[in-house]
Amino acid sequence: GGGGGSANVVEVSVVISAAGFFSSTVTGQTWVSPTSKILCEPFGTTADGLTPEVIAISGVRATAANRVAATGFDIFIFNPNGLVGTVRFHCTGA
Repeated sequence: GGGGGSANVVEVSVVISAAGFFSSTVTGQTWVSPTSKILCEPFGTTADGLTPEVIAISGVRATAANRVAATGFDIFIFNPNGLVGTVRFHCTGA
């Protein structure tokens, strides 16, 4: 067997300032189509002052929506526990 890779990846940094919902628009993604399946996961890195452990226990979740062909999408973020700082999300599409 074997698997293939995908170039349909983008990293998005979002500044989160309190508990609640946040959103950001991601543009410049020519691979996006109206039927793209896009998964976004938080990525912990000490470069932003948040350790991977802090990101993991924060409960931060993200959903991609509002896909626009050859343009981009919106990322909606739920921050239930009040994490504060810059959070990076890796978004992968198919």
